[in-house]
Amino acid sequence: MFTFAHGNPKVQLDQQHTALVQADIQDECLADIGSCHPMIEDKLKENCVADHLEQLLQ
Repeated sequence: MFTFAHGNPKVQLDQQHTALVQADIQDECLADIGSCHPMIEDKLKENCVADHLEQLLQ
């Protein structure tokens, strides 16, 4: 059993029955041409979002 580290110790994920659903955020959020990108660009870099998304996919 894996405990998801988000602050609520009651939430546990069963790795055999848990899926990661990642919506396609690349165009709107990660790409320079995306409508959301200018508003969140600094936080994307500060939190290394692209690197963390890659880790999740692996």
